[in-house]
Amino acid sequence: MKQNFDLTEKHIIVCGYGRVGKQASVDLLNHYEKFVILERDERVIDQIKENQQFQYLNGDATEDEVLEKANIRSARALLATFPSDADNLFVIVTARALNPDLKIISRVSEEVNIDKLLEAGANEVIMPDKVGGSHMAQLVTRPDLIEFLDTLLLQSTEDVNLDEIQCLSVPDGKETTIATLELRQKAGVNVVGIKKAGGDFIHNPDPSIEVTNQDILLVLGTPAQIQTMRDLIKACDD
Repeated sequence: MKQNFDLTEKHIIVCGYGRVGKQASVDLLNHYEKFVILERDERVIDQIKENQQFQYLNGDATEDEVLEKANIRSARALLATFPSDADNLFVIVTARALNPDLKIISRVSEEVNIDKLLEAGANEVIMPDKVGGSHMAQLVTRPDLIEFLDTLLLQSTEDVNLDEIQCLSVPDGKETTIATLELRQKAGVNVVGIKKAGGDFIHNPDPSIEVTNQDILLVLGTPAQIQTMRDLIKACDD
């Protein structure tokens, strides 16, 4: 078993380097994420090696041993990108048993299998063909809006990014609002949404809305501004 990776924790495991796995890997790399690609086909490994920034392991992701070598117990997410729903199902079941807290996102080819993959332990199931068709239609009906969102979400730029930040360091038990954090004044970012601890989303939140240490802020800003915001929120608990 050949391998080329050095990961410790909070990384992402990409299972398969086909069309979907390749695109996911490129996007993760563009967003400076730590990840390792698991691929069983030696010929495909040669393609992966063409990008020296990719970390990989040559092995079958449906096997416990391979996932263990990818440090699955300390990973934060797994992407099951195989074209075969059966392969993705095996990966999900195995991965969930090894890491109950892992976030698992799976590709699905047949719509009838969506519920099976969710029941097996996937957190999210994506049908690329359906998403691709919807995206194409929106490029016709709302081209400028979609181009703008694609720039924010799919491209890594120094101009502006849309990012999410969990408020883990906001003092627990102390009333804290968007206004009191002064993120716009001190960091220059705009808070465009909040995902509350219960899962509800608040779009374009009012500055008076209270945030807790389990909420996730969706912010718009440059990479430098977003990093300043992270430092400010961390300082709230010092």
